[in-house]
Amino acid sequence: MCVLRCPLCNFIAFSYIALKKHVKAKHPLTDKCPICNKRYKNLVAHFHRQAELSCEKHAVLYALYRQGTDRKRNEVLNRSRELLFEKLCVTK
Repeated sequence: MCVLRCPLCNFIAFSYIALKKHVKAKHPLTDKCPICNKRYKNLVAHFHRQAELSCEKHAVLYALYRQGTDRKRNEVLNRSRELLFEKLCVTK
């Protein structure tokens, strides 16, 4: 069995949806990136740009914070979700 560990606080979730809900409730977005500590007007767009550049940490956050269905970004989102499971999965 695979459980997912929050990349921001080590909370354990039993599903992707549960982890997304936890992240949105406990780690609301501000204008400051938790990875590079720089300020951005649109943090999710920053996560997306960095995910496109193959930054694994930003890709994981992009998969957790992204909302909506933009078909242009599906490829990056799918890679980001795969990476999320690869990096955050803790076998139990």
